[in-house]
Amino acid sequence: MKTTVVHLPSGAPISSAALVARPTRPEPQAPRPAPTPPNRQIQQALAALQKAAEQMQETAQRLFASHREQLIRLSIEIAARILAKEIQDQNYQIEAILRQALEGIGPDRPMTVRLNPQDLQTLQQTGAKSDGTDTPLIRWIPDPTIQPAECVIETEEGIIEWIIEEHLRRISDALLSGVQTHDKNGNKNLLD
Repeated sequence: MKTTVVHLPSGAPISSAALVARPTRPEPQAPRPAPTPPNRQIQQALAALQKAAEQMQETAQRLFASHREQLIRLSIEIAARILAKEIQDQNYQIEAILRQALEGIGPDRPMTVRLNPQDLQTLQQTGAKSDGTDTPLIRWIPDPTIQPAECVIETEEGIIEWIIEEHLRRISDALLSGVQTHDKNGNKNLLD
């Protein structure tokens, strides 16, 4: 860089001054070195971390499935207790149960309907059999082995059992069919 000195007469006023310098270009930077590949220890640590993450995810899925299974079983148990209390208090309509059980069976087919004696008596007292189910083709049989609020219908095609426990089991099976009980390695849920 060159310095220029200018001498001015001592009484002369300065009206303006400017320093003009040539623009300088930034010096080129040295190229950055390419990142070096991780060494063997770092690669091993990364692989271990990945495996640990996969195991944690698998454990979380098993825990979730196990909790879901427990919740389903608890819900079914609660429903069973509520139904048992309603049946004990005779707070059900045997007519509605029969209509549902007879659904899909033509009224022109001979059949035997077995009911708990108390339900059959209730049915006869309310006159509900006059809704089309009181035909000579239907034979009504009191059966003390049948629980209240349940019935068994025998037709030429087969037997229809309207059993509360069976309905609850089917509901439980349907809900549990989506629950994974084993992981990919065959390990059982953690809370089984």
